[in-house]
Amino acid sequence: MLDQRTFEALFREQYQMLRGLAWSIVKDEALAEDTVQEVMLDLWRRRAELTFSVSPRQYLRGAVFRLALKKWNQQKRMQPLTGDQVPEASPEIADEVTPVRREALRHCLETLPPRSGLVFRLARQEGLTHKEIAEHLDISPKTVENQMLRAFRLLRECVRKQLSPQNKSNE
Repeated sequence: MLDQRTFEALFREQYQMLRGLAWSIVKDEALAEDTVQEVMLDLWRRRAELTFSVSPRQYLRGAVFRLALKKWNQQKRMQPLTGDQVPEASPEIADEVTPVRREALRHCLETLPPRSGLVFRLARQEGLTHKEIAEHLDISPKTVENQMLRAFRLLRECVRKQLSPQNKSNE
């Protein structure tokens, strides 16, 4: 059972890290704070019945991640992809990325499955390593690698279809 003093100490120790984790997913300060507060409130309400199979820190991190991902998915369904969500090309190929290709990539990023899309975004836009992503998502680094490979394969196929001769008449 979690007493009030232990709960308050846990909240103070973990709040900033949990808020940062939530923000890295939802990209909205208020939504990140709400996410952490919802998880902490749920923890407090269920304190008598909860038993941890992992450390309280790991439990909170997993709970915040899952709720933030849920909120991100809800948010994503309601909003179109914006330009700042499309990864920038590396400097050596920046000249090759035409507006048409950029639009095709933007469209294709929207079609990625949620898990692959999140792993891709954490790696390419947040700059996290496979190990860091694995820790955040509570999955193995090999799963992260597989999701990245899947995302790249799906993006290649989708962009190729978007830029095929039938679609090039839209340029």
